Amino acid sequence: MPRTKLPILISCALSIVALIGVSVWFVSREPASSRAISEAPAHSESSPDTPDTVSFNAHIRPILSNKCFACHGFDSTKREENLRLDTAEGAYAALESDPKQFAIIPGKPKESVVWQRIMTTDEDEIMPPPDYHKPLSENEKQLITRWIEQGAKYQEHWAFAAIQKPATPATSAKNPIDSFIRKNLEIHGLNPSPPADKATLLRRLSLDLIGLPPTPDELQAFLSDDSADAYEKQVDRLLASPHYGERMAVTWLDAVRYADTVGYHGDQNARIFPYRDYVIDSFNDNKPFDEFTREQLAGDLLTNPSDEQLIATGFLRLNLMTREGGAQDKEYLAKSAGDRVRAIGGAWLGLTTGCAECHDHKFDPFTQRDFYTMAAFFGDVRQWGIYANYNNTPNKDLPGFNNESPFPPEIFAPNRAMRERLNLARDKSIAVLSAEKISNEEDFTKWQGQMKTFLTENPTGWKVLTPDKVVSKKETSYVVGKDNTVLFTGSPKPDDTIEITFYVPVMPMRSIRIEALPDSANKDRVGRRPDGKFTMTPTLSVNGNALPIAYKQADRRHPAKYSNGFQSPLLEDAWQSAPALWEEPSNAASLPHHAVYHLKSSVKSTWEEVLTLTLASADIGKIRISVSPFVDP
Repeated sequence: MPRTKLPILISCALSIVALIGVSVWFVSREPASSRAISEAPAHSESSPDTPDTVSFNAHIRPILSNKCFACHGFDSTKREENLRLDTAEGAYAALESDPKQFAIIPGKPKESVVWQRIMTTDEDEIMPPPDYHKPLSENEKQLITRWIEQGAKYQEHWAFAAIQKPATPATSAKNPIDSFIRKNLEIHGLNPSPPADKATLLRRLSLDLIGLPPTPDELQAFLSDDSADAYEKQVDRLLASPHYGERMAVTWLDAVRYADTVGYHGDQNARIFPYRDYVIDSFNDNKPFDEFTREQLAGDLLTNPSDEQLIATGFLRLNLMTREGGAQDKEYLAKSAGDRVRAIGGAWLGLTTGCAECHDHKFDPFTQRDFYTMAAFFGDVRQWGIYANYNNTPNKDLPGFNNESPFPPEIFAPNRAMRERLNLARDKSIAVLSAEKISNEEDFTKWQGQMKTFLTENPTGWKVLTPDKVVSKKETSYVVGKDNTVLFTGSPKPDDTIEITFYVPVMPMRSIRIEALPDSANKDRVGRRPDGKFTMTPTLSVNGNALPIAYKQADRRHPAKYSNGFQSPLLEDAWQSAPALWEEPSNAASLPHHAVYHLKSSVKSTWEEVLTLTLASADIGKIRISVSPFVDP
């Protein structure tokens, strides 16, 4: 995905580290002496739901965000009394209405106006206001009280805080993770469930790590393993499975809104699956997260980027794409830019950045300016709002593009699907060689030499045959060209049958190609019908014996049934060109066509053998025949 420039993304995160967006309902109105304060103690009492140490991020921020935000948070346009409680500076500052009072005084809940307002029974004074319909529970009040008692320590938003490894609670559990669970169970007076049996344990482990249940053989092996590290060996086995990356990739692909189709209108296929394979391989290879991040956000800007790093930047193109006729180019470019910011915010920053497209975010520390600044960082990603060239939306970059066209820019790169197809081709080739009785190294070396000679003489893999004789039942006019084409002219004649014979070169013949070519004698069309199209039913024989055909392919054929941007290339008996469907380009009848007929087995030919092509009901214009010793596996 070529781009001209891209600022380092990390600055994007650093630019918003200081903007922590949480606030609480609060309006300072009267001195504390005139308020009705509840009889709740200034010092909190312990309860099963109140931890010994109260954390702002874990306990207080969720309360303030949910119930106290709208009047005293990040959004300056909605802030009451110019008081914000999402930052320590705002909470510790003197109140605008009374400089002698403070919303929060660390260590002194009873002197803090916040505590007074949440504890009062006066409906005119209590916060949050009754008409907000989000009252604080008793436990939430205890949490706030204890937090103030313990110093009302603020923390930056968790998305920007370095991960801290907590001390493992002292319990009887063997696993450190279980120790945390066991400690929480003890707080609530609960006992852990008994250990699961081995079959259940393996099923849970397998579903967790690879998303698949264990096979009967895997289960039996685990049940038969009485060693002390039997479970650990199963963990290692599953972590080494290629399915592990597939299982882990699911969550990431959801976070970055991956899809195999474009999402809009016809929902055509998008050739983006190598990015999916990149994510899977990254998990299987245990790629460091910082490297995983750089490759996706700026892989093309690395020094001499590899195919893998370029494929990784496919993340930046995971937008919905359209070629609908009424779409507006700049509107959909803006949609893609906003979608990219939302994806980065959710996947990397742990923030819902989308709200800031229209205003400063009300819950997360993200301003509207931040939103468009981040969008600008990726403003040089090369893409289009509409992937077509319509009269109402002319796009010179995409000449002739329609619903059958790709979604550029694209690169050619090796990927897992290609490797699997190459392996399949190799296996099929071995089978073909075996069928040709090439079963030893000497025969194979001889065959290799023959094929090398053939490809040297015919680099395309096709050898054009020279027509020997042409016969038309209705005496249609024809001319044999120097390029070994046969040009038919004049109006099509009903029930005509054309036979063209060729001497077959000394070579194994496995595939036969028929080309339909436009010519000025037929108004630069491929067929001789008034619309420039053709319909014909070819049959092939050697020395009068019909050739057994495995299957037939064509670049264009009728009917061209529209399905996710692709149509089956396989032919029926009749070959009809350029179907009159709007998905086809308007000049389809002026474009060259070809069909390939793959034989079930090779024809070992000599110069005495004659290939006959019979065209029934032919209204073809110009035709050319080629043969190849190769076949599509």
